[in-house]
Amino acid sequence: MKSFTTPEFWDLYAALPPEAREQAKKAYRLGRENQFHPSLHFKKVGDNLWSVRVSRGYRALALSRGEDYY
Repeated sequence: MKSFTTPEFWDLYAALPPEAREQAKKAYRLGRENQFHPSLHFKKVGDNLWSVRVSRGYRALALSRGEDYY
């Protein structure tokens, strides 16, 4: 799996509180090792839309195109 970000993602990421950014980094590293790690609650929520838990209060969304995620 390859993942890509958009400029809008980085704008929104920068606007997060520092604690949420750290949690997002941790979730990303965990997801790189095992995208289906139970703590991430990675699940399909649409035809090509996925949701992953960053923390109790934050989730990230990804669009899939084949094996790639945006």
